[in-house]
Amino acid sequence: MLHDDSVPVVKVRCFAAGEVREIPVTVLRTVYWRKAGADMPLLLVVIKPLGYRLRKGSKLLYRQPAFLICTDPQLELQMLLQAYIDRWEIECNHRDEKSLIGVTQGQVWNPLAVTRLRQFQVAI
Repeated sequence: MLHDDSVPVVKVRCFAAGEVREIPVTVLRTVYWRKAGADMPLLLVVIKPLGYRLRKGSKLLYRQPAFLICTDPQLELQMLLQAYIDRWEIECNHRDEKSLIGVTQGQVWNPLAVTRLRQFQVAI
């Protein structure tokens, strides 16, 4: 699908890296994969490699393509792609909560404080 010209490229608008961008994808709806279940229809989305520059005027580099398999073939492409893009921010947030805020290192002894500590740390 990555190099097949018979499958049309669709540009999906998503918010990424501080602005709305058009991300080129190819889509195959109603794909069947034996490991997922022979009778379960899937949605296959291939995100084309995106070009970027390390600094202005430098050589154009490309990211690796991404292959997404979704169990809901009727899901809106924009919603699927936006969730995929947002996952990195969520992972960075979890890392920061653990390392900077110390979510996993609470030192409280009161049973009521133990249940409320993580909620408090995440809130701050």
